[in-house]
Amino acid sequence: MIYTKTILVAPLNWGLGHATRCIPVINELIDRNHKVIIASDGVALHLLQKEFPQLTSEELPSYNITYPKDDQFVNHILKSTPKIWKAIREEKKVLDQLIRKYDIDIVISDNRYGLFNKRIKSIIITHQIKILTPTWSNLISALHAYFLNRFNEIWIPDYSGNINISGALSHGKKQLLKSKFIGPLSRFKTSQRIESPIFDISQPFILAIISGPEPQRTLFEKMLLDQFSKINQPIVMVGGNPNSKIESTFKHITHFPLLTSSDLRWLLEHAQTCISRSGYSSIMDFVALQKSAILIPTPGQLEQMYLAQYLDDRKLFVSIKQDEFNIENALSKFSHFKPSLSVFSRLNSTELCQALNNI
Repeated sequence: MIYTKTILVAPLNWGLGHATRCIPVINELIDRNHKVIIASDGVALHLLQKEFPQLTSEELPSYNITYPKDDQFVNHILKSTPKIWKAIREEKKVLDQLIRKYDIDIVISDNRYGLFNKRIKSIIITHQIKILTPTWSNLISALHAYFLNRFNEIWIPDYSGNINISGALSHGKKQLLKSKFIGPLSRFKTSQRIESPIFDISQPFILAIISGPEPQRTLFEKMLLDQFSKINQPIVMVGGNPNSKIESTFKHITHFPLLTSSDLRWLLEHAQTCISRSGYSSIMDFVALQKSAILIPTPGQLEQMYLAQYLDDRKLFVSIKQDEFNIENALSKFSHFKPSLSVFSRLNSTELCQALNNI
C-alpha cells in the first residue's frame, strides 16, 4: 500500500484520557490513507494496542506521574518536576530515533512536551492553556505557553465559542498564536449504533468508570465499592486498568478491568446513572453521547475541580466532592436533575477534519 504520510501519534500515559481522545484522530488519519504509528507507555499504550492491533507501536519513556494520597496535588507535582523533565529529555531523544527508523513526516503529541523536532511538523494536543494553581498561576501558564510554542501547531479539543466544555482552561482573553480549536475529541462516533454481544443486563444499572493515575485510581475504586455495598441496584464498574482486580462478595456488582470502546459505549448508552471522575476526556465522551453523569473530581486536582464545578453551574453535570459523596444522596440528587446537554447537539464541529486536511 502506498501511504500519503507517516504520522506518529503519541499520548501521555496519565490515566487513559489522553489515549482515548487520540482514537478519533488515529481513525481519521487512517481514513486519509496515512501510515500511523502509535507510541506511549503503560496502560495508555496497552489501550491503543488493543484498539489498533494492526498498527505498529513503540514504547516511550514514562513520566511516572502519580497522584498523592492526600489533596496536596500541586506540591506533589512540583516535587515530581525533575523526574518529569528527565522523561521529556529522554522522549525527545527517542523521537529522533523514531524519525530515522520510520521516516516520520509528522508527530502528533498529546501532552508530551518533548515530542517536537525541527525537521518535521510537530503538533501538540492540549485542552489546558491556562494552568490552575493556588499561586503564581499566570507565571506558570506563561512558562507552559513557552513549551507549547515550541510546536508548530497547538490543537485544542473544544468548541471555540461561548458554548464550550473547558471554560477558562482554554478560553482566556489571550490565545496562543499557534493554537486552533478542533472540536471535542471522543472515541465514540455518534452516528454509529452499538449492539453489544457480551452483556446480559436486563435491569436498570449504575455504571462507574474508574480512571486516573495511582494511587488515587485505586482509592476511588475502593471508595465506590464501599458505597455500592450499601445498595442493591445492579452495578457495573470499569476499572480503567488491565491489572485492576476487585475482590467483591456482592453479586450485584460486576467488574471489568478494561473494555474496548464499543463495549464501554454500550454500557454508557444503557446505564441509568453514570459516575465518573471529571477528567476532560471522560467529559468529552459524555458530551458526545449526550449523557450526563455524577462527577467526582480527584481531591486536590484543581483542573478536575474546576471542570466539575464549571459544568455543574451550567446544569450539564452533577458535581460532588469525594469526601462528601454518599451514594443514596447522590442518586436522589441526580434523579431530580435535568441536564441541558442538548445545547451541544446544535454544534456540528468540522474543525478536526479541517486541521487534518491541512497537515
